[in-house]
Amino acid sequence: MDTRRLVGPLVALMVTFALLVAPVDDGAATASPRARPALLSSGSVRWGGAVWRAVAAQPSGYGTVTVTVSRESGTAWHRQGQVRLNSAGTLPQSGDLGARGDALYAAGLTGVTTPDFVLVTEDLGSEPWFSVISASRGPWHLVPVDFGYGRLTGVPAAVKVDGHLLRVEVGGGVDSNTPTAVDWYRFGDGAFSITNPPGRTPPCDSNELPSVPLPDGQGSEAPSGYDCLDGWALSTGTYQMSPYLDLANWQGSSGWQDIAQYVGPDLNLDDAPMWYGIPLGLLQGLGKAVGATVAPDVAAASVLSRFQGATVAGYDDLSVVVDSGVLRQNNRDWLAVATSLGVGVNVEVFGWNGTSWSRTGTVNIGYFGQLEDAPEGGGLVPEALTGLSAPDFALNGIGADTHWFAVISDIGGRWRGVPFDWVGKPTVAVSGGNVQGSLVEGELDACGCASGPESSIWYRYSQARREFVPTDPPGLPAPCSAAAAHQTVTVADITFDRVACVDGWAIGAGTETSHLKVVVLMEQQGTTWQAVNLADAPVLGRRLLSRLTAEYLVPPDVLDEIVTGLGVTAG
Repeated sequence: MDTRRLVGPLVALMVTFALLVAPVDDGAATASPRARPALLSSGSVRWGGAVWRAVAAQPSGYGTVTVTVSRESGTAWHRQGQVRLNSAGTLPQSGDLGARGDALYAAGLTGVTTPDFVLVTEDLGSEPWFSVISASRGPWHLVPVDFGYGRLTGVPAAVKVDGHLLRVEVGGGVDSNTPTAVDWYRFGDGAFSITNPPGRTPPCDSNELPSVPLPDGQGSEAPSGYDCLDGWALSTGTYQMSPYLDLANWQGSSGWQDIAQYVGPDLNLDDAPMWYGIPLGLLQGLGKAVGATVAPDVAAASVLSRFQGATVAGYDDLSVVVDSGVLRQNNRDWLAVATSLGVGVNVEVFGWNGTSWSRTGTVNIGYFGQLEDAPEGGGLVPEALTGLSAPDFALNGIGADTHWFAVISDIGGRWRGVPFDWVGKPTVAVSGGNVQGSLVEGELDACGCASGPESSIWYRYSQARREFVPTDPPGLPAPCSAAAAHQTVTVADITFDRVACVDGWAIGAGTETSHLKVVVLMEQQGTTWQAVNLADAPVLGRRLLSRLTAEYLVPPDVLDEIVTGLGVTAG
């Protein structure tokens, strides 16, 4: 099973800079005692017969930015709205409050009677990001931009306003020698979408598009297939017996400029085009016209972008979205995304059909806890536990003193949480989750508290029962004998006359040197047994053995087999 995690730099930047709109209480920003607050003002702007002003405040000098829009009435300013940007960047430092036309300014982009405001921030590398604040929907809000992987309210690019258009300059990477692309955006249907550059329509023919240089200075070869849309062109041809793709960007008087070229046995676009903000739909359309496909890893980023704003009420800093990464199994690519609901988790599973991702199922798992969200992953992990054609996804969560675990699989043609035979009752979310091969270890804690007592039990998937059932621990079994049982008890000298062992559990019945009848419950640890409970047994019966094992949550089916093995019939 090939697993490829989605850790592209732009994905990380998108998630880090997820700009969320939220109401903000009245009152001035309070400065951090350790950092001087950053303040920016658009200055007074006359617009639509009124005077407006926007002020951006970053109380700590880093992190959350609050933008307040006010209108002048008489001699006072009256607040009209506020938005909050949960930003990983900083406001350009200007010292005292003052107008900074390059960092916060008014523009007429959405066509409403109130001004729009463009805010520019800087990331840790002093690279620009921008956001547009508008009242185009009534209340003041951040306007999304259809950029790269999805609709962003914080865009990692430089911006200039040209009439009603946004001119966005996007670099191709951290190397200053990498080409720069220019995208143009127009407002419509509540968002900014990429559009044709102003001026004459870019010519789209083989004579105008970039040609591919031939080896050894033998000239160049014009493309054999091409398509153009919204200032971008994708062309194809043959280079040294291999197909190639050429991605070009229209830059006005400079004409078409080469941005990226791909040569290989198949026409599969990698994630480089996404560095230039090309919306996925546009890239897929260009690719379809010339017989090229967008790699599923690239397209998966557009799926993830739909989840970037998910939040849990009251937990603003809680990371609640995790993904499995793209994996390939049985000639198909898969992706799963889990979203915390505060109490419970929704898991959406997507399959790749060759050109796009489609949702194949949604599963709700109920448990009390938080998704694991470590940078190296772990909240949602592909596994091979059921042996079915589709992958299994292991969900990991953290409670106050419990590690929660669940398995999502396509069982009988429908994605669902796979139950565990948990103490005789089918249970989807269980404690534990150590996976070894196709086995899963459950952690049993009868009191549900940190102090225990705890024990473990191993599970395997049963095709017949469509659930995980108890099984022997991985590795060699512990010997099921009176001699092995005798070695487990150090507090008494017991001669065992009966021992029965099932799925990592054992019960031995015997006699102490004082002729007292006793029973001992044992749990397998590696290849030996460990005594976990001992009781007097003047009469060896079913009820006595149930009390002996109840505190350790030994499954009833396991106990039944042990009882049969001991020859106990009643009592």
